[in-house]
Amino acid sequence: MSMNTLDQYVAQFKKDGIVTIEGVFTSDEMVTLRDLLDKTIEQAEADLNWRGHPPEQQIHIMNGEVHVLWEVYERCPEAARFTLHPDLIRFGEAALGGPVARTNVGTMFDKVAGCGNSIDWHQDDFFQLTPPPGVTVDPSEYWKQLGNYHVRSNQLEAWTDDFISQVMTVRINIDDQREENGALRVLPGSHKQTPFHRQDSGAQAIYVAEHEKNELIGIADEGSVTIYSQNLLHSSRPNQNVPEGLQRRRVITHRVRLESMRIPGWDWPSNWHGVNERLVPADGFANQLFS
Repeated sequence: MSMNTLDQYVAQFKKDGIVTIEGVFTSDEMVTLRDLLDKTIEQAEADLNWRGHPPEQQIHIMNGEVHVLWEVYERCPEAARFTLHPDLIRFGEAALGGPVARTNVGTMFDKVAGCGNSIDWHQDDFFQLTPPPGVTVDPSEYWKQLGNYHVRSNQLEAWTDDFISQVMTVRINIDDQREENGALRVLPGSHKQTPFHRQDSGAQAIYVAEHEKNELIGIADEGSVTIYSQNLLHSSRPNQNVPEGLQRRRVITHRVRLESMRIPGWDWPSNWHGVNERLVPADGFANQLFS
């Protein structure tokens, strides 16, 4: 059990752009979440036209294995309860400065052993948004997925770097995260940069070359939660030739924002259950690290 205080975790998050809180969920709670996820994946594979979404926007299958599943919490409301752990809400409110809400419905990533995919350095520089009533946009200018637009920072005329400090990514580590099974890699402190999409071409490559020596590998145990800025540069490497017990590297991620956060010219999605509602702690979790 971690001995860090809430204030210490928040300070580390603001300094590095990332923090991992160990011991949030118990092994039994992770067994429950894995079972829910397995059933949800089985249902998703059986219904590739769920809610009329194109299959490639719902699920990514490679060599017979499901590597990505979108809309996890919408498909499985029982799993959404894990987003309401009191420690996660207390951290979000302390780090963002007020009541918080989810902005999306969760994505499962599973880096199955043997998959050769790696992801280069990048920022998650987009917001999932929808035009306000009466407003139309050119869909060719945006990536549209699951009925909502992915809008990058350089597509927002009203951009301010304050947006960065009002949203964070919450990553529930379902399995042990180790270097051998392709754990998250980050450049701590890179979240303080203006998004590279808004900088000159080549600025990110220069930054990476100067700071890659400071790379941090996101080692974490099952049941921990890693929280990071969507503006943080991060990457991952393949999960290959790993020892027994590290064959899977499942996580579910979702975003949490300051409830009062607004992006001029856009609305937050309204087609997902529980999104845009103030997060209220749920009872019944065995561990509570912060009082």
